[in-house]
Amino acid sequence: MTCLRWLLPLLTLCLTVTPLYAEGLEPWLTKLNSRVTKDRTEAEGQLKQLVKAPDLPKLVKFYKTCEMMACYVVIRLVDRVGGAPAKAALKQMVPLRQDYGAYYAASSLRNRHGDLSGFDYLLGKIRSPETPENFRYTLINTLASMGKAGRKALVDLAADTQLKNRLRIQALDRLASTSKQKDEARVVASLKDVVAPKLRIAGDVYLYTRRQLTDVTRLDAAALAGKLEYSQAYALLRAIEKRKDIARKKVLIYLVEKGQSGYVKANALRTMAKIGLVQLAVKKAQAYLNDKDSYLKREARQLMVEYGSTSIEDLKKQLKLGSTLDRVDAAEMLVKLDDYSGVEVLLEALAEGKVEARRKAAAVLGQVLSRKALPALAKAMNDKDSTVRSQAHSSFRRLAGAMLPYRNLDWRKVGYAYNATAKSRQAAVEKLTAWLKLVLPPK
Repeated sequence: MTCLRWLLPLLTLCLTVTPLYAEGLEPWLTKLNSRVTKDRTEAEGQLKQLVKAPDLPKLVKFYKTCEMMACYVVIRLVDRVGGAPAKAALKQMVPLRQDYGAYYAASSLRNRHGDLSGFDYLLGKIRSPETPENFRYTLINTLASMGKAGRKALVDLAADTQLKNRLRIQALDRLASTSKQKDEARVVASLKDVVAPKLRIAGDVYLYTRRQLTDVTRLDAAALAGKLEYSQAYALLRAIEKRKDIARKKVLIYLVEKGQSGYVKANALRTMAKIGLVQLAVKKAQAYLNDKDSYLKREARQLMVEYGSTSIEDLKKQLKLGSTLDRVDAAEMLVKLDDYSGVEVLLEALAEGKVEARRKAAAVLGQVLSRKALPALAKAMNDKDSTVRSQAHSSFRRLAGAMLPYRNLDWRKVGYAYNATAKSRQAAVEKLTAWLKLVLPPK
């Protein structure tokens, strides 16, 4: 009778609690399709625990119509299952989409299973005139990141005079951004009598990167007329830097002043400085110290610091000026000069700034040998944004290893994962906080 008194309530409890798996994958797959990062992160964490080999057909069906943001997660979930079932699922997934999802599946099939069938399928889609042109364009974009076979395919496409000009230009642009491949003589020969203006510009950029352009007058004219595409400008800047081609000074000035984006302008500034036009680069950078483009502004300020045109005192003044992200940038530059006077700015940004500022502050604090940094990073490991949590975790581990090299921390017992539930993350943070109280040296 005594046994029944406690056994009956326990049995009732077991029958009323629904196992996690019982609710199925569907609710979490729906959440994975959300545009809210927090929802997707939570769904991925749960699906990692739930998905088994028998569930792969459901994932394949979901992958066919899911949002692009969910595609890569689905492929990671398939990879976690592994083995023959995962390989079979990936082979089914490759032809289901006409966007980067097809590339993700083909890449996983090749990298994880050594199977090139997905890659061969994508090449066939590029060649097929029945394939929508935008999809062909997308696939050509992916070839440079698909190993030797992908780069060889770029050579074949760039040399194909029967291919549509738009697609061939894309192949040339991607090829110009890679190191030289075998058999490129075919590409050079195919560009000899090109007449179409846009294809001719792409060909000239490519030939310049390969040191095969004997007369750069036409290329300079195209650049100074603003006719270079974004990828062409980027490839040209890399080649100018590699060749230290000071003769392209006018082109650099044009790209610094009128480049297609802040990224192009910033890279043109950097190229100027690297090939020896330091004074010119510094002079031009001054115009962008308070630019609306955050990347360009940050790079301009960084260049001023690196080349001695901004003093530590100037940077300290910037700790009190501009947006939170501006102040974080100033603190980062000070850290690179071994000055930690911006630590309080970083701590404040990590606690109260917007997502980009919190993420940047977490990254910089990982380089700061300050006892204040570790507790702040531990707390940020339960930030509401997954990218901040991931960066805080990485910085915490790096900094703890540097500051406390003889204090072993068993991360398995801590049990932290940036994409776990908020409750699980908080429990891990509390363990880290308790550990820090024990091991941090007194003030």
